[in-house]
Amino acid sequence: MIANAGIVAAQPLLSVNPDDFRHMLNVNVVGVFNCYRAAAEQFIKQGTSGKLIGASSVAGLRGQLMLGPYSSSKFAVRGLTQAFAAELAGHGITANAYAPGVVETGMWDTIGEGVERAEGLEVTEGAKGRVIKRFTEGMVPLRKSCSPEDVAGLVGFLASDGADYITGQTHAVDGGIYFT
Repeated sequence: MIANAGIVAAQPLLSVNPDDFRHMLNVNVVGVFNCYRAAAEQFIKQGTSGKLIGASSVAGLRGQLMLGPYSSSKFAVRGLTQAFAAELAGHGITANAYAPGVVETGMWDTIGEGVERAEGLEVTEGAKGRVIKRFTEGMVPLRKSCSPEDVAGLVGFLASDGADYITGQTHAVDGGIYFT
């Protein structure tokens, strides 16, 4: 079961509305918890092993400027994944998370606009592309952004028999932003 819950907002922490923060935690953390729990209960009821796979982020490996609530929520996914892995191992259920880096998806529209706004720039069409280019050139050793297919390759592996002996881990797919 893959819990791919995630929303993002890009703004300085001191301007974050507490209700917006709670909403992000509800989607990004409680959403993953609900998926993990429902799937685990079903696996146990059926007497089968299973795999729980959750969406974290490289922002959940290190707190990120402009992404405080998002980073917090993705750190929580890592902890939740480890707790489920520890509690469910005896049932043959594994739990792992994946941590994408700079992936060219709609989330980066929001991040690009938020970053440019915080820098005092006029937000115009193409903010996503400009910010992705700047981030990949400055942070990603492979010097290119991640594709959804790159993420799918990792998730596919985690769902495969090849990952049967892997549990409680968060795997980055980030072009080398973080080495573990």
